[in-house]
Parts: sequence; structure tokens; C-alpha cells
Amino acid sequence: MASSGFSLLLLSLCLSLSLVCAKGNTDLIQKTCQSTYYNDLCVSSLESDPDSYAADVPGLAVIIIKMGINSSLSTSSYTSNLLRNATNPLLKKVLKQCLDCYTNANTALHRCLDSLASPETYDYAYLHVSAAMEYPGICHDMFKHNARFVYPLEMGRREEALQHVCDIAMGIISVLLSES
Repeated sequence: MASSGFSLLLLSLCLSLSLVCAKGNTDLIQKTCQSTYYNDLCVSSLESDPDSYAADVPGLAVIIIKMGINSSLSTSSYTSNLLRNATNPLLKKVLKQCLDCYTNANTALHRCLDSLASPETYDYAYLHVSAAMEYPGICHDMFKHNARFVYPLEMGRREEALQHVCDIAMGIISVLLSES
């Protein structure tokens, strides 16, 4: 009976400590996201990832960048499907350019991750994520220059989502740059 009482006390202590740690990181998430343009999206995105609760600010940047990588990969796959189903040669060319844009965005985000490994290269991380943010707009511009084709609504939604994630990452990296 005494050991079950001790176990219950130990379990209660562990739960209390984990709640304090989670609360502490919720505060870090809130504070970090205040430096971003999309504060609410930043908070909800980070709070949806359980790794955020144990992360420091560089770790939060990594989590957001990985979300951007997933977004660019998903959009590359979506674009590949559109390309496979396209019959118009000019549309195929536009979609191929869009696929290249999202592939380049993915590469830039991977380079950003590498640059987050050291405070000395945070400025490069910022440049890489800034480049990744521009690529989806280039795809959009390809459709604007070829007015015969309608920019797919889903592509626009994905473009905006990746740009918002990149913007959040730039805000977090700006915090890192100001602290280093």
C-alpha cells in the first residue's frame, strides 16, 4: 500500500512538471510568434506539433521549416498530377515550370535547415527561406503570362499556404538574428 501511495505521488509530480514545461513552452511559442506577421497561424501551427513543447527558438524555426518542406513536397506532387493529366503542350510547359519552382522551393528550405545548425549562418537561413517564399509566386506569374489558362484554385491555396509558412519562418529567424 505504501508503494502504491509513493507511485501515485511520483506520477502526480511527473504530471505537474510536464504541465509546467508545456506551459513554459506555450509561452515561448506565443512570444516567438509575436514577431511574425501571421501570429495566429504561427501559434496554431507550432502548437499542433508535439515537438514544439520541448523546443527552443531555433527548434521552433526548424519545425516551421519542416512544415514548409512538407507543403512544397505536397504541392510538387499535386503539380505532377496536373502535368500528367494535361494535354495542351503549352499548359504542360507552364506546369513543368511550376513543378521546377516548387522543387526549387524545397531545395531552398532544405538549405535553410542546414543553415539553422549554427548562429553564424542564420543570415543564410533567412536568405534561403526568402528565396523559397518567392518560387510559388513565379509559378503564379507563369499562368498570368499565359492568359489562356486559368490558375488552379487549389494551386493558389497551396501557394498562399507555403508563402505564409515561409513568412513565419522569416519572422522566427529574425528573432534568432537579433539574439545572436
